[in-house]
Amino acid sequence: MLLADERTREVVRNGLDYLDELFGAPATVGTEMAVAALAGGLDEQTVRVLAPGYVAALLGVLS
Repeated sequence: MLLADERTREVVRNGLDYLDELFGAPATVGTEMAVAALAGGLDEQTVRVLAPGYVAALLGVLS
């Protein structure tokens, strides 16, 4: 796994931190972009719940 490899650990950790920063809450910049991109396809509230939920689950598995 990339987090276990000392050659890639720092870069992967930085990427995961950015992912959390962008999509880790219902009103973050990334979530707002996802809401706009999915307008008409998914309900706004659904996107605001799913984006941070997915990121939290992903980070939980990788921690």
